[in-house]
Amino acid sequence: WFGDADRSRYLWTDPILNDRNVVISPKDVAFQYDGPRSLDGLTLIGVRGHRYMGVDSLVDQGSVQRTDVRAERNLVQFIASGRGRVAIVAHSAAQFFVQDLGLLHAVHFAETPHSEYQRYIMVSPDLAPVHQFLQGAVSRLMQSQAWADIAREYGLEADLVLQ
Repeated sequence: WFGDADRSRYLWTDPILNDRNVVISPKDVAFQYDGPRSLDGLTLIGVRGHRYMGVDSLVDQGSVQRTDVRAERNLVQFIASGRGRVAIVAHSAAQFFVQDLGLLHAVHFAETPHSEYQRYIMVSPDLAPVHQFLQGAVSRLMQSQAWADIAREYGLEADLVLQ
């Protein structure tokens, strides 16, 4: 993402959230993802500018088509309305939008995720005091019941929230 795979170019806090990219589809035509090749012959709905590991090469080869929308909220609405067959989206965002838009009845989450990762706060190296402050705040936050309550309010599942 940021040209810092080994996390040495920027200062990074401890992780604040486990997340994953999930594959969603309309509930009435639920799709079970089984790796990038399971998307062969389908049109993937993506977010403009986002890259999808293992899938972009299939789009380049022509075995998967891709239609982009402007934002994750639009992507969830597009799938819920049945205008798209399959999409990849951050689980944390999808959970929030499905809950916020009242679309639980319309969106299917495939059991197998596209990818899994942790979210961090990234800080420019010239802001070391800010990083130090944020690191302390993150440490306290991870022990906080308030963090768990906020995560639950936003529809985040317990396995996503670090504690």
